[in-house]
Amino acid sequence: MRQFGSQSDGELLQAFVADRDQQAFAELTERHAGLAIGVARRILGNTHDAEDVAQQAFVTLATKAETLIGAENIAPWLHKAVWNIAMRTREKRDIRMRHERQAAVDATAAATEAIAERQLREIIDGELAELPEKYRLPLILHYLEGYSERDVAQRLESPLGTISSRLNRAREMLRSRLARRGIAVAATFSLTELFAREAVADSWKTATIEAAFAATASGAAAGTAAIVTASSTSAAVKTKSIAIGAALLLLATTGAILVSRDRGPASGPETPSLDVRVPAQLAPAPEQAGKAASGESRWNGPMDTPQHNASVANAWNSAEANSTTKENNMKNTTPLSSAVIAMSIALSSPSISTAETTDLISRFNPRQGTVAGDWTKSDGTLRVAAAKGSRCVLTEVRGDYDLLVEFTRPEGEDAVGLILPIGSKQCVLELSGWRGEAHGLARIDELPSRAPENPTSVRPGNLENGERHRVEVQVRVKGDAARVAARLDGDSLFDFTGAQSRFEPHRFYTLPSRESLGLVAASTAVVFHKVELKAESTSMPLVDELATIEFEGRRFVTELADAVTVEPFADRQALHVVGGEPAYVFLPNVELQDGTIEVDIASNTFSGIGFRGGDGGKKFEMIYFRPQNSGTDKHDKTVQYVAKGRADGAWRYLRENFPGKYEAGADMRVNQWFHARLEIAGATVRVFVDDAPKPVLVVDEMLYGTSRGTVGLWGWNSYFANFQFTPAD
Repeated sequence: MRQFGSQSDGELLQAFVADRDQQAFAELTERHAGLAIGVARRILGNTHDAEDVAQQAFVTLATKAETLIGAENIAPWLHKAVWNIAMRTREKRDIRMRHERQAAVDATAAATEAIAERQLREIIDGELAELPEKYRLPLILHYLEGYSERDVAQRLESPLGTISSRLNRAREMLRSRLARRGIAVAATFSLTELFAREAVADSWKTATIEAAFAATASGAAAGTAAIVTASSTSAAVKTKSIAIGAALLLLATTGAILVSRDRGPASGPETPSLDVRVPAQLAPAPEQAGKAASGESRWNGPMDTPQHNASVANAWNSAEANSTTKENNMKNTTPLSSAVIAMSIALSSPSISTAETTDLISRFNPRQGTVAGDWTKSDGTLRVAAAKGSRCVLTEVRGDYDLLVEFTRPEGEDAVGLILPIGSKQCVLELSGWRGEAHGLARIDELPSRAPENPTSVRPGNLENGERHRVEVQVRVKGDAARVAARLDGDSLFDFTGAQSRFEPHRFYTLPSRESLGLVAASTAVVFHKVELKAESTSMPLVDELATIEFEGRRFVTELADAVTVEPFADRQALHVVGGEPAYVFLPNVELQDGTIEVDIASNTFSGIGFRGGDGGKKFEMIYFRPQNSGTDKHDKTVQYVAKGRADGAWRYLRENFPGKYEAGADMRVNQWFHARLEIAGATVRVFVDDAPKPVLVVDEMLYGTSRGTVGLWGWNSYFANFQFTPAD
């Protein structure tokens, strides 16, 4: 197994940014070159192209290093960056080669197996890039970079048991994702062999470091030139296997890739292809590729023409008459295990044509509709400040609807999105998703908008900053089928028909219900000038519509109803905040300024007590506990103060800028009850654990000052019992 160096990736990045430390960047290259070249080679199929792509990724790392300050490990970022560059490179190469030759029809069994294996590697890399960070990071470190579970646990500051659990969960998530793509997994083929680690030549490392420094010194043009020069002299990369341990995933029937699909009449051997093609009857008509017809009507043009609607009427009527069910539609699956329904849904809708147009901005109440982020109304516009995952609810929609949105992105490069209810499902239309890589729906068959297999993906997906853009969307639902069409600035983006089961909500942009229609801004500021809706049925959500949980005679509320339960644990009834993402439950009708809060806690990760909260649970002061640090070399980081909702209140910011001021040690054990008591007075909080006569932590400069607000409990995989609070006044 490999061993981590004494410095973390974050420390090396800091040294590189602050001092242009070449040795620091060389160490990062040494650590992660094998990962980068391996990912690229699995997609591109040859070493030379893979070296070039990996080199581009490291140059990008050098030019964007400042934006990555704070990351403890760059492996997940690098994996995704290489995957993106390699996919773009392959697309360009395929387009070029398509005009030069046709694919061979006859192939030997060995060639077929090699093609299938390469496709599998590519698919797994793509699925790995989509796993949640908490599962993706340990999996990459352990299986792709070759570190032991113990080293991974040490680097990530997590218990060994937690890392083992997350690796198991990551394997199961990959297994499930592969199964949904029609790839059967069983017990006779090891991914260890698919992801053999790359041994990287010293000459390639030297050339890459030189290219990276050229890029940061002279701009992107110089960096590109350096890459071209370096790639001509880079040495070949040799593959070697390393002992990774138990197999990650095992494929059925001696390594064969099993793809469930409608193969039609038997016609001899067939190469198992993992590519997806949209049936011709669902491909956009030629006239759909151009500009929208001029005129005042909002919905004229490529999405709704008499010719198009007439051409699909028979298929639609036939589907209705046969009462086609979801199960019948899905019986014969494509490699993505969701058959495209061979029918279209007419976009003309009598109920929509007679519906009134609703101005959703004028009806929007920021206090009522904000889910995350800073949303404000000004001069007839709706504005959101740049923040990760900002989203709001505009209304609730049932049935068919037409949506028109006009917006300006003043600056930034990440996505502007529309959260769309689609029957019983929900999807996000991402514009400029993945920092300008693609427009499209996220997710179709769990594919992101940038995935080439996503039938709604439009690449590239650039938006001009400072310009006013106009997006039009039509949603039609009938039975289990749905049709979504969209265009941007008059150009058709897509016209997609499929089973409702193919649409999936975006895990980063959840709303209170599947009927919620909303807006998204991903780490970028946006000004929405117009949001107009024509729909069969709408309703405004209730103010502060949150899930309610009854516990110990009190009524708590939370945004994440599925993340909180009441159940017994270790001889007492407890409020359980389950795994996944952190959840906050609070008492909405309680306002406490000074006083005492007490609770019993048992946890194996992070758990906290929130107070002086506001903004519907979006901001609050908090003391949180890390029992996994107690008794270890991180004992002095067991208890910490943070201010949720403030950038200068994040734990990392406070630790780096005020070492030792906002955190301290305490004695507690994983998954064993301990008693926590907070004494709050003015801008000071005193933290007591169990029966200790003295506080384990005293914070005398809380960031929200002496405000008044709600109290609550925060964490994941944590249990709470005997919750009490006593106001001083």
